[in-house]
Amino acid sequence: MNKHILFKKTISVIIFLILFSEGFSQTVITGSIYSDNNDTIKIFDIIALSAKDSTILTSNSFLKENFKLTVNQKDSCLLKISSFGYDDKYIKINTEGKNEIKLGKIILSSTNQLDEVVIKTKRPVIKRENGKLIIDVKNSSIKNSANMQDLFRKTPGIVIDKTKNIIVPGKGSPIIYINDKKVFSKSELDALRPGDISSIEIIRNPGAEYDASASAVIKIITKKITSDKLNASVGNSSYYGEHFSNITEIKIQSKYHKITNSLSLTQQFWNYTDFEQYEEYIFQNSGSAFENKGKTFSDKSADASKLFFTTGYKPNAKHKFAAQIFLMNYTGKDSVKTNQTINSDTKTNYLRNIKKYKETKRNSLGSGISWYYEPDTLRKIFLILDYTTFNYDFNSFINENIPVFEENAFIKLDNSSNYSVYSGKADYHFSNNNFGYAAGINFSSVDNNGKTNYFSDNLLYDKVSVSINDKIYGSYMQLNKTISNLYVRGGLRFEYSESKNTVIEDNKILSDTLYHNFFPDLTINYDFNENFVSTLSYSRKISRPAFKEINPKKEYYDSLSYFVGNPHLKPSFRDNFELSVNLFEMLDISLNYSLIKDKRFIVALDDNNIMKYTYINLDEYKEFGINIDFAYDGDRYSNYASINLTKPSANLPYLQTNIDISKPMALVYVSNEFLIGETTFYVDFSYDSPGNYGISYYKDNYYVSAGIYRNFLKDKLFVSLSLSDIFKTDNTTMIDKYSNIYVYAFGYEDSRRIEFSLTYNFNNFKKLHKYKKSNSEILKRLP
Repeated sequence: MNKHILFKKTISVIIFLILFSEGFSQTVITGSIYSDNNDTIKIFDIIALSAKDSTILTSNSFLKENFKLTVNQKDSCLLKISSFGYDDKYIKINTEGKNEIKLGKIILSSTNQLDEVVIKTKRPVIKRENGKLIIDVKNSSIKNSANMQDLFRKTPGIVIDKTKNIIVPGKGSPIIYINDKKVFSKSELDALRPGDISSIEIIRNPGAEYDASASAVIKIITKKITSDKLNASVGNSSYYGEHFSNITEIKIQSKYHKITNSLSLTQQFWNYTDFEQYEEYIFQNSGSAFENKGKTFSDKSADASKLFFTTGYKPNAKHKFAAQIFLMNYTGKDSVKTNQTINSDTKTNYLRNIKKYKETKRNSLGSGISWYYEPDTLRKIFLILDYTTFNYDFNSFINENIPVFEENAFIKLDNSSNYSVYSGKADYHFSNNNFGYAAGINFSSVDNNGKTNYFSDNLLYDKVSVSINDKIYGSYMQLNKTISNLYVRGGLRFEYSESKNTVIEDNKILSDTLYHNFFPDLTINYDFNENFVSTLSYSRKISRPAFKEINPKKEYYDSLSYFVGNPHLKPSFRDNFELSVNLFEMLDISLNYSLIKDKRFIVALDDNNIMKYTYINLDEYKEFGINIDFAYDGDRYSNYASINLTKPSANLPYLQTNIDISKPMALVYVSNEFLIGETTFYVDFSYDSPGNYGISYYKDNYYVSAGIYRNFLKDKLFVSLSLSDIFKTDNTTMIDKYSNIYVYAFGYEDSRRIEFSLTYNFNNFKKLHKYKKSNSEILKRLP
């Protein structure tokens, strides 16, 4: 039989079985559980009792407010709904002749709610639901991670890449939400404590309701308190390596009737050392016209102060108003010493000594307001407006000395950039037990004005002033439908973009682009049973250049190398296809394929024997990936393991030929935890195989870390001690080959260190405030 015909028939049979597999003798009962103050209840049990003799027909536990329970039609029953801290509720159900019963919103009374309930029970760590991978942090041991980076390392479906960035394998950097509020700064994540988190949701192919630039989404849901309280938490983490670093955090929250407030203060300073050994070659014809070999030692320090304040007012169950203010002040200092050996066609084998000092300042003020309206349990409307101002300045002093020629040069750069970001969005959601609809509009506007002055031997020899204006308008519509165990979601987003890049001095427009695009998505999720869930999804996404990538101002590393943005850089478009299965709520496997148009890379180019680093577009780039995540959480032993296999496919020009990028690579992470008495010991192992991450080829590396932690004083005091990178093996060896340039670099940082953390919670402090932000995708592109 023709394979194509056989394939079509097989798919048709599968679809038929899925659509008509619903048993004719069963009744599906659905509903949503809420407290009497209109908050969702995420943990509850349902028992179906026989209406005749009260025997148990079926039961289940649920970890979100929506539930679905299946009983036989012939058995009229009594539902018993229970949740810790709430009165049990009984509902009599007549199931005869009914395939589906929708109970809608069910209210549990909190008149007997306990002030504090400690539940120690083992629940599934990972599960898949409606295309999302859900990690139960609160009921697993990963909640005791020392900090957020350690928690992400241990979270299935998330990895920390070679550059210490948070990555969803096969998708790249995700957009992160904390209680539906977009995260635009890493400091927002650092302000969280792992113990604050209830669950994490990973969406590998997000729908139209999210920005078209969101190739993946991580949603962090924090714990809540429902009674009026004043809470406080004080924490301190100290790091001891080659240098000393420290982070101190104070958090205060209150809830009084209809008003909630949250204040977070963070003061941190850190010191660390980097080392890099590099070689750079520029080839002309068949030989090398320029060679630069060097060793660089960097002593870096920084201090930062951060303040978050959020307030909310909920006059009744239908309306909620919220506001937020964010302040950040950052100062970083970098002292660099470089010894180079230069060999060129004009000067042979001479030495250069370079001393460089750079001071960076970042100041940010963000504010926003939001309004939520829920007229009933089916509909939601919310409006968000945000404004952020961001200043980025750096001064760089470069002193170069060539002893053999008795030459000395002094370069100074003064750079300043000011950003103003306006944004807003409005969304409407409708959802019942088996059908949902969402639509919305959004806009963002960025104005950037900056200038750079270049000095040589204290004389101004060049200056550049640049203006960048960027506007994005978007709208979307999304539908979802549930048919028995089948969930289908489809959506379409439209975005219109306008970007202008201008050099102010001569009013020269370097780029002026207008473009619009449609971004469809489709997700099909089928629950064969509670131990086998599958998801098939597709989405089209865009990745816009960061403002540094298109800014034409130069940033000199020394007189022989500099970085400059490319104002003609195009956005990248990505078509994502994925098939995922979840087994026994412990194992999740994803197969993905991505076709990327105009993928962006940073490369080295020849500028008259000077290394010019800039970004370029590559016409076509493909990625194949397999992600395997496993989580087991026992009474005395827990294990989290992930294996991420990626195979890129691309061709790059190099020395009149093409380099084929196709070598598979693997990232393996394993964490083991042992509970001895009341103390937990853990050992983590990570391995990166050799391979290409984008245009750069990395050699393999690994590291081993270990630690110990324990809770005291009825879990109010948390103490941890850890040793990172025990064997000091977490280093990076990178090779770039592009056009006629060869670059080799080996480096490491202060990764082997001891960390001591101590946190004390007054009155059982918990994170409770929710706030959305509409401008974080723009802010991610700022320096």
